[in-house]
Amino acid sequence: MFFTNMKTSSIGAKAVLLIAILFIISYFFELEYPLIKPLKVILLGGFIGGLTNTIAIKMLFRKYWYLPGSGIILKNRIEIINSLAESIETHILNIELVQERLKNLIDRINTDKIRNILNMVIDEFRDDILEHINSRAIHAKVVAILKENLGTTGKILNFTGIKDYDTLAHQILDYFDTYIEKFRITDSMIDNVVEKTGPLEDFFLKKDNRLLIKHYNSHEPLASLLFKNFNARLTIIDKLSEYPADRIRDIIETNMKEHLSWLEVFGILLGMSFSALFLFLP
Repeated sequence: MFFTNMKTSSIGAKAVLLIAILFIISYFFELEYPLIKPLKVILLGGFIGGLTNTIAIKMLFRKYWYLPGSGIILKNRIEIINSLAESIETHILNIELVQERLKNLIDRINTDKIRNILNMVIDEFRDDILEHINSRAIHAKVVAILKENLGTTGKILNFTGIKDYDTLAHQILDYFDTYIEKFRITDSMIDNVVEKTGPLEDFFLKKDNRLLIKHYNSHEPLASLLFKNFNARLTIIDKLSEYPADRIRDIIETNMKEHLSWLEVFGILLGMSFSALFLFLP
């Protein structure tokens, strides 16, 4: 039950099994060599200490009908989810860490990188945009807009043939074609944006950004606003709540397995130490 698969068992479980084997060997050897009785007692103490810790650890993650109090994690799913979410928000996904990582990221970004990345994105979607603009649906929408907004003047121009709606729509769309085909992000564009928003670090991390004050009436840094709206704790709770209790148990067990296995080893050493101590006390 407790040592079902030695290939995947932890070092602690293997250590307990090894001590058990050594105890059995010493038990039979004692029949011919009585002097090894102290060793047998010490090994028994180590086995009891290790086995006790092994059973206690198993009881955290598994429910056994014959072991009262077992299956603690399965029973306390909601409390564990809330505790995990609180711990992650406090120690991992907190605003201080987000600001630090964001600052490190911003420090590696310069104007050339921003310009090149934006132009790569534009180049990637340029053909799709042109195809969409030159579609019949867009042409029909432009014609409909012209008819609606040019009023009587448009009707006269269209009726007399001076400038019909279709020709005017083609000219407008051709202008957009030419503009989109040549459009590139330039340093002057980025400089204009920086002039209005300030440097990236100031925009994301400094208080009293005039754009945020104007549009959101907030004096907080943009990073803080984004983090608050993200609500890391609630997001984690919602995500973990989708998992059944046994899935949460498996996640915790997988991440703690190696650390808990050393408790089994510690139980062996502690049991052997106490056995040796009481064995040799006068």
